[in-house]
Amino acid sequence: MLFFVANTNATNNDFFDVREVVAAKGGGRAFFSGAGTEARAIEQGYQTLGQTRAGRNLQNLIDSKNIPWKGPGNAEYMWNRLSATWAKGVPNGSSVPVFLNNPRAGSVWLQTELPILQSKGVNLIYK
Repeated sequence: MLFFVANTNATNNDFFDVREVVAAKGGGRAFFSGAGTEARAIEQGYQTLGQTRAGRNLQNLIDSKNIPWKGPGNAEYMWNRLSATWAKGVPNGSSVPVFLNNPRAGSVWLQTELPILQSKGVNLIYK
């Protein structure tokens, strides 16, 4: 079962079990940052974090509680935590597609996902 715990003191494992994420038909997980990049990844058959139950639950929580991106109890922190778990689930030395369109300096991609993938020796395939 995929789930999200709305406790900002929770460990990454409290968000969801990455082994239970089912990849999109013929694709697998993809990373993205910037305008239009998530849609491009999905159109090409990849699964994004936002498509998982954990991602949908997090976004629903943010929307329903009107949680700001920055500030106390912010959405950025929550997405960084969930994204770290998503990136840690990529096997060492494997390859993943990355869709970028001018990512901002403080993006989840640059501050969380990229460093984790690099530390795991993951081959990044830019699309």
